[in-house]
Amino acid sequence: RLCTKIKNSSGVYISTIEHLMAALSALGIDNAIVKINSSELPALDGSSNEYVKKILSSGIKTQNCSKKIFKVLKKIEVKNGDRFTSITPSNKLSINISINYPETIIGHSQYFYTHTQDNFINNLSMARTYTLYEDIEKMRTAGLAIGGNLNNAIVVDKYKILNPKGLRFEKEFVKHKTLDCIGDLYLLGMDLVGDIDCF
Repeated sequence: RLCTKIKNSSGVYISTIEHLMAALSALGIDNAIVKINSSELPALDGSSNEYVKKILSSGIKTQNCSKKIFKVLKKIEVKNGDRFTSITPSNKLSINISINYPETIIGHSQYFYTHTQDNFINNLSMARTYTLYEDIEKMRTAGLAIGGNLNNAIVVDKYKILNPKGLRFEKEFVKHKTLDCIGDLYLLGMDLVGDIDCF
């Protein structure tokens, strides 16, 4: 709840991995060792931007082996109340995503994205995570967002953004959900090829 968490058979878990996973996906990294001394990845600035910059500055090594992809061959759809995700066959990864937070400044927003390295770096990587002010206590009680603050998340109090500098760009909320979606999909362990429509 409120983040993506992985756990091994020994019960060791790591939370909030979606921003790193999105960066790895965008940069084509499918073989990496991540060392961590905490149960949650660092929030950094609340986006994937710092991960992208560090990986690019470290360098990427091309390996002499085949790259695996997961190609969707027929439509798949999952529903939960008003929420849904459907994936249909395609020759690329594209995401048509809608969000709706009624009675908040976030409101309804939609974004269409085609997954490429340049598109991710230029249009998504800097989109920050966000939370409703009313949910902060729930997150802290659940042991999440312990280091969360206005430097690594957008905090929304109904019709007001509490961050002094506001949003970084238009549609930052829905763009961040797109970033999260890419990170979650990369848990397949390989690139996904399909057209995604989700709410």
